[in-house]
Amino acid sequence: MTHSAYVKMWQSIVRKMNHAAGGTGAFPVISDLTAHIFRHNYCTNLCYQVPAISIKKIAQLMGDTEKMVLDVYNHIMDEKEDAAAVVNDILAV
Repeated sequence: MTHSAYVKMWQSIVRKMNHAAGGTGAFPVISDLTAHIFRHNYCTNLCYQVPAISIKKIAQLMGDTEKMVLDVYNHIMDEKEDAAAVVNDILAV
């Protein structure tokens, strides 16, 4: 794909997303969205769904390794982690 074809494709995607979000060509709701930001947000949202989705599946969907996903997004999973509650639940049985 040429650079100009990529730029046109990405502009079309952003224009359609903007329209779906209620924006217009004159008054865009979505601005400064890059493919990198879009990819990062997608992976971040997937990571918030752990353990409903595995790290292995996230890495597969992203086309990356599990190590890369863990290195970059582990802080998200750490925020969600509640080890004390898990231990208490196990011991309460």
